[in-house]
Amino acid sequence: MYWSIVQSYPHPELLKDLKFDDLAQKIINSTPKNISLMWAMKIAKKLLGLV
Repeated sequence: MYWSIVQSYPHPELLKDLKFDDLAQKIINSTPKNISLMWAMKIAKKLLGLV
């Protein structure tokens, strides 16, 4: 899962135009694993904190 996120967004600047909910949904859709919305939101929050 993390590798697919890094491939999609290799630099934090690419995240700055994304909305929080959109990023969380992209994280959920980026993996065949069944992850919860809360887990995806936690990851999105950390990623947006890098911007």
